[in-house]
Amino acid sequence: MVAWIRSFRFRRALIVGLLAGLGLFFLWFFEVFSFLWVAPPPSWNGVVPGRTRLREAIGILGPPSRSDCRGSAQVYVYCQPERWGWREVELWVAGDRDDSIVFGVLRSGPGVPNHPEYDALVDVPTLQVLVQPYGRPDQVMWGKHVETRYLIWARKGVAALAGTYDGFDVPVASVLIFPPRGVRGFLLAATFWPWPKDVATWSYVKPPAPGDAPDTLPQDPYDWATLR
Repeated sequence: MVAWIRSFRFRRALIVGLLAGLGLFFLWFFEVFSFLWVAPPPSWNGVVPGRTRLREAIGILGPPSRSDCRGSAQVYVYCQPERWGWREVELWVAGDRDDSIVFGVLRSGPGVPNHPEYDALVDVPTLQVLVQPYGRPDQVMWGKHVETRYLIWARKGVAALAGTYDGFDVPVASVLIFPPRGVRGFLLAATFWPWPKDVATWSYVKPPAPGDAPDTLPQDPYDWATLR
């Protein structure tokens, strides 16, 4: 009898271990091969992150206003709101050769004060413009400032910084497009991405300590049914 009980416990432990191992395997498999479930890369004015080379992008957009070296990336900045409505458009490139690949396009600062004619040029004036084609984001994270949130559609290759205001017209401050990837892969690579562009890490977008919330709203304050 004792031997049977021990045998039963061993078999049960073995089964539990196998199931746990299978679970970990499937999580690993899904993350490693998540590219099979991601969308085609997004594009902006013919520039496709992960595919378009620097010389091709400049051929499409024209010469940039300036270029900056930020860490391991070379950033080509367009300050031409009269063309697109955005105060800055940045091409993030892995290297400075003309055949280097553009791996991110960041649009920041929609509209220009005292120039309402530029507002009509902005292609993503509100959060609804992103939610309608992409749906609910994979992640909603605390923004750097009160009443802002980072929204990440990792498998669509899109991220945005938006306000948390009530109503239908939720303003967007910045939009980043990049080669689509799994959510975990995007978050692990965040320190190498131009989002947000002014810090080296994403530490401040983690949930704050109790009693230290950035504002009085939930981390995800949006009514997704209304936004769609």
